[in-house]
Amino acid sequence: MSQFRVLVRREFMEVVRSTAYKVTTAVALLLVAGLAFLPLLIDWLSSLDQQRVAVIDEGTGLAAAVQEVLAQGAPGVRLVVEPWPGPVGEAAVEQAVRHERVDGVLWLRPAAGPEIVSARYVSRVPQPDTVAALSAAVSQAALPLRLQRAGIDPAAFQVVLDPVPVRQVALEPAGEHEESPVTQGLGYLLMFMLYIALAMYGSMALYGVTTEKMSRIAEVLLVATRPGTLLLSKLVGLGAAGLLQFLLMAAVGVGVVLFRGLPGGAMSLPDLHLSGVPLGIWAWLLVFFLLGFLMYSALYAAMGAAVGRPEEVQNASGLPTLVLVVTYIVAAASIAAPDGQVATIASFVPFLTPLIMFVRVVTLDLPPWQPLVGLTVNLVVLWLLLRWAARVYRENLLVQQPFALRRVLGLVRAARP
Repeated sequence: MSQFRVLVRREFMEVVRSTAYKVTTAVALLLVAGLAFLPLLIDWLSSLDQQRVAVIDEGTGLAAAVQEVLAQGAPGVRLVVEPWPGPVGEAAVEQAVRHERVDGVLWLRPAAGPEIVSARYVSRVPQPDTVAALSAAVSQAALPLRLQRAGIDPAAFQVVLDPVPVRQVALEPAGEHEESPVTQGLGYLLMFMLYIALAMYGSMALYGVTTEKMSRIAEVLLVATRPGTLLLSKLVGLGAAGLLQFLLMAAVGVGVVLFRGLPGGAMSLPDLHLSGVPLGIWAWLLVFFLLGFLMYSALYAAMGAAVGRPEEVQNASGLPTLVLVVTYIVAAASIAAPDGQVATIASFVPFLTPLIMFVRVVTLDLPPWQPLVGLTVNLVVLWLLLRWAARVYRENLLVQQPFALRRVLGLVRAARP
């Protein structure tokens, strides 16, 4: 086994055996599984707010129409309408409401005036939202009868109420992803996951290098290998651990989707709208994860190599963390305006490309040259960054001196080809 493979395997095993990796993996898998069942949880919580309303119809013939209107949903309330089960009477209604057999009773009676119907709602406490919803439903159900009593043809009245159609004339075709809210929402979720992964693995690179430096392990390793090889093996080992974590999450996600698509599952596959999520998004996620991981981890690792004392770790992480946070803020804002000038320019800027270009690829139908140019520019910068990080490794890994950002950045000129 080659020296490089041994170092990669060592780094990979150290990461996957760590408690932090196991905990974050377990939490991530639980979140992936939990998100699949989130609609069920929301429905269950919503069912707790449902109000059971019994309807007494004393000859109006509107109970079925009212029930049909309310079944379509009422703004602000969730009502379950059912016919009155017992004998009709004031005492029976009051007893049913007080003993909470129902939340309220809607009482419909014929009226002699133009209203056609007299409606009364009995409940324990005032429920203005419920009363407003019931009033709208009764009014809509009684509208045809009220029009007939007023001598107005209901069909002609409906024609007057029909909206005037507006014909769409689009000068340009819609993009592939622009009309898919599911894709946009998934794009934001994946972008946030990408941000968390870059921050987490970058910090792991920084702390890993610092720990090796403080414990003198780096001195032993540098006897047998070059600083650049040691740096690259650390990045590859960390990247392999990150990919393993993503593959586990993908496997759990696919398993949950297949389970819920089976008979007896909570939701069928078409209900998940998977057709609205192009497979290319997953490929771009992998590409930008690898690019962002290598860039930010190299930056974090270089800062860690320049740390002289453990208490300087937080100061050393300041610059890469600031760049990553600014990138996330711009990427989050780009969700609303991915074709804006700021998002377009920022998507080609090194270190900003992995998040912002990913957002634009997901939400827009970009010409192929844009992500390719962004990747090319960032790959060139990545090559220079790795040379600089290797130089920082060589100059600082065996030196115990206070961290100085100016000194570290001063090695950029020395790392130029």
